[in-house]
Amino acid sequence: MAQNQEKQVSSIYKTMFYDRYKFNSLQRIIKEWHVRDLMEKMKIHGFATNKAISVNEKNEIIDGHHRYLAARNLKIPMLVQVCKGMTEDDILEANQDQLNWDKHDFTNTYAKKGNPNYVALKDFMEKYPKFKMTQSLILLVNEPNAHPKTKVFQSGEFKIGSVKKAEEFAKKIEEIGKYFPKAYTGKFISAVICCETRCKEFVFSEFMDKLVKFPDKLTPSITTKGYLEKFEDLYNYHRSKKHHIKLSNLSADFEK
Repeated sequence: MAQNQEKQVSSIYKTMFYDRYKFNSLQRIIKEWHVRDLMEKMKIHGFATNKAISVNEKNEIIDGHHRYLAARNLKIPMLVQVCKGMTEDDILEANQDQLNWDKHDFTNTYAKKGNPNYVALKDFMEKYPKFKMTQSLILLVNEPNAHPKTKVFQSGEFKIGSVKKAEEFAKKIEEIGKYFPKAYTGKFISAVICCETRCKEFVFSEFMDKLVKFPDKLTPSITTKGYLEKFEDLYNYHRSKKHHIKLSNLSADFEK
């Protein structure tokens, strides 16, 4: 049999006609490290017999983009299964239960479909690359410790707050980050949002003046409340007691 000849194995095709298949509009973000890992495994074990690449009737890859690239790079036979009648909505619904799809994949997919909330999230992360997905979500929702439920995010129902406020928060975090590198953690960001939205007496410029002068007074914490306590100590440092502000209790409603 010729090397690139294909044959049908049950309802699954074994083929080396790589150019027949293409990525669809809902393509996942390709992770090169994942492709390399798969290639190393395939060099030893070949293409896994229980991991066929799913395609629709247009030969668009629905699931298995990384496996496809690994097999194509190695020039080894791959297994392909045609899923008839698969629509874009079906693809999204199917992948809500796929453990290998992460928030970046869903963000990219819904942004391509024009969902404004996911477009805003994607744009925000490109504009502020220092913030990871979790931190970007907190900033865009404009609420401390705000994490959308997995099913809500995967179903395309995630809603942002104000992009303007998110960018204002992000710029303040970046300013703090010059003196305190741990500022990009979710708990720290939540603490800053608490101060900005829940304490009228808090003045960010005064907080920064104290941080610039006494950077050693701000140390890492593992909770939002812990950071708020440190903010309170720093902010009130060298202030008369009658002008002290209370920050340590601002997270009481969401953090036990």
